[in-house]
Amino acid sequence: MTSTPAAKRPDRPKSKVHAHFIAAVLAAVCWNLWSPASAEEPETPSIGAHGVRLPASFIGTLPCADCEGISHHLDLWPDQTYHLRREYLGKPGETRDDEIGRWHASPEIEAIVLSTAGGEEVAWKVIGPDQLRLLGRDGKPIESTLPYDLISDGSLIQTDLSLRLAGMFVYYADSALFRECISGRGLPVSEDAGYMSLQRAYVETRVEPLEEVLVTLDATIAERPVMEGPPRHSLVVEQMIAAWPGETCTRERTQPPLANTYWRIRNLLGEPVEGLLDAKEPYLLLLDGEEPRFAATVGCNTKIGGYAQYEESLRFQAGPSTLMACPPLLQDSETRLDQVLAQTRALRRGGYAMTLNDEDGAILAILEAVYAR
Repeated sequence: MTSTPAAKRPDRPKSKVHAHFIAAVLAAVCWNLWSPASAEEPETPSIGAHGVRLPASFIGTLPCADCEGISHHLDLWPDQTYHLRREYLGKPGETRDDEIGRWHASPEIEAIVLSTAGGEEVAWKVIGPDQLRLLGRDGKPIESTLPYDLISDGSLIQTDLSLRLAGMFVYYADSALFRECISGRGLPVSEDAGYMSLQRAYVETRVEPLEEVLVTLDATIAERPVMEGPPRHSLVVEQMIAAWPGETCTRERTQPPLANTYWRIRNLLGEPVEGLLDAKEPYLLLLDGEEPRFAATVGCNTKIGGYAQYEESLRFQAGPSTLMACPPLLQDSETRLDQVLAQTRALRRGGYAMTLNDEDGAILAILEAVYAR
């Protein structure tokens, strides 16, 4: 019997399977090259020159002036990164404060010093391989009979975190990967919760396959199932904030000051804000002093007034404004700016990104620090 053209049909699925196999291999190679050592990789605890056994978790409850105590869970890794979860016990309202940062050893005071993106440093004196004691802001011991120690049993039990993050995101061959800017750690991205908004932003902004895009988002780092192996800590997207094409993690490793920085207005009430070519770019400026003042514009009239800010709470008190007639392209943005200034009750920052939020936590505006020190 003579063969028929149908005899060649098996080559097609073979070619398709081959293409998928190559894509999967490329994705795996990309992940191995692109990602630093994961926080999930087992490491044998050892005592470094700094005198602390790492990696390990240090746990304890410290005194609190207006609550029952501050529960600490500090995860330290030998690569000089840390995760910290603080819970304010018996305090109403928001009781958690999570952060990611880097640490260094201070031989002068025999301490591990935690450094946040905002530039704050907190020193913990090394009492022993498995014990740290909080020092005062001046780096000296706290004179008190109250407990200021964190204790480790020599193991690492990574805590879950919930916070605003900036990092480089890439999606390829069904693999979603996120590299957090401050620690440099790579995390798989769980494809639930707000994941689709992150993927859409990536597709709209990336230019080439396998191109990393800087993103800012609200997320949880928690244990999730993965395609292969046991569950591991992954990034769970709670809310996508913004993508920053062309930017890298370099600037996100520091956090500009809130006051006396130009905050470029990128979005108001869900709508992008585009300035005019011959007009001043949209911005918000918070000026500190005995009477804090603000100035804001979308490129037409300038709004000025006072503001009150404490930690993450923020309110504007509107003052006088210039009264120019705005071009149609700016009039809608100006109306939205007035609404945002009236409704703002809080702010949240992460690197060079900031959001203004209403009393329920909904995002009113997205801003980006420019011309910062």
